[in-house]
Amino acid sequence: MMISLFILIIYSIFYTILSRKNEEIEMKEENATKDVLIIF
Repeated sequence: MMISLFILIIYSIFYTILSRKNEEIEMKEENATKDVLIIF
């Protein structure tokens, strides 16, 4: 029981870190497209 709970906590922390990284990547892509639009 304790082991499964521990795994669940680690998984949730890992998931939040990954989702934050994905958000940062998406923001960078948006900024890149804006820069391209400004150039053209």
